[in-house]
Amino acid sequence: GTPDNPYVEATAGVRLLQIAQGSDTILQGNTAFQVGLHYSIFLYDTLKNDSLKMFILQDNLQPYSDTMTYVRFINFSPDSALNLVLASNRDTIQTGFREFAGNRLKTSSYTYKLMHIGLYEARAWRDTVAAHSIPLGNIQIDSLKNYSLFLQGYADSSGEYGLRLKSVRQN
Repeated sequence: GTPDNPYVEATAGVRLLQIAQGSDTILQGNTAFQVGLHYSIFLYDTLKNDSLKMFILQDNLQPYSDTMTYVRFINFSPDSALNLVLASNRDTIQTGFREFAGNRLKTSSYTYKLMHIGLYEARAWRDTVAAHSIPLGNIQIDSLKNYSLFLQGYADSSGEYGLRLKSVRQN
């Protein structure tokens, strides 16, 4: 896909999905795609040997309104349970403490939450002590776009392995 259209067309049905690095297949498995639906595919690891995994979620492409949108939250920070808090002038959204996705592959755990559009300050909380929260910068949530927001990196690291908030617009 591209930033304007993040989806690549695939034929519906049960398919063997392979991820290759050069000529080597590094991950493969069967998956089922349904006609007319859209999916996000995440590859993640824990930086340990042979820990590469694939996570596929069905997307919601129906925008809500011009002032609110749907957002889904995923924690790809290994060995953690983090509460993502997004605060704007209008409201504050908390995800509750979410486990590392690798420990919770049940797709029903990743439903969409309705939230106002706008600029949000993001922080990840390791526990309920404010001094232990991790600033993640700002994120803009636009109208008529749905998002997957995910935490990546390690909560106890900095630099290239430090915790970051990433977003993927789905429509």
